Amino acid sequence: MAVDIESIFKATAQSSRSFLITNGQGCYIPAYQRPYSWGAENIDRLFEDALLGLNLLKKRDNTISFLGTVIAIHDTKHATVQPIYKSEMPSRVMTIIDGQQRISTFLMINIAIHSLASTLLGKISKNSGEYIDWLVEQVETLAADLLDTIVIDMKTGDEEYKFYPRLIRSYDDVWSKRKGQAK
Repeated sequence: MAVDIESIFKATAQSSRSFLITNGQGCYIPAYQRPYSWGAENIDRLFEDALLGLNLLKKRDNTISFLGTVIAIHDTKHATVQPIYKSEMPSRVMTIIDGQQRISTFLMINIAIHSLASTLLGKISKNSGEYIDWLVEQVETLAADLLDTIVIDMKTGDEEYKFYPRLIRSYDDVWSKRKGQAK
């Protein structure tokens, strides 16, 4: 049986947000990937690239910022995931081949902004008024959108274990809805 290489290595251009909010999709970092090692210099560069793109939007509304590639393989049989509880897997698993430093950084940034938004929401929601109500709605929307990039709601499971992290690392983490299996 011939392998259709083109369908396996089909490139798709999408934003990091689109990649991270794909319904039911978890990202898996295999054992051969190096640990997270980005320092301030790498993160500053990522922000500089993003800010450059935002500033260019003032001049051209169809500006695109390229923040690097992510090479991910859709592991349909969960062959790369170790350790594994097959019945507990997200509906779509993407094994990250390249770009895990970027994806991990985006997730950490999203977690930090979500935390800030949640704190702000707690403070401003005690007030009311036309502008405050609008602001509360905007912050609630932002917090919900960010949460979608951070976790997958599996809908069922033990307490907080029904919420899977979007990204796990081989042998360090395990997706499971069961408290005794999740790691």
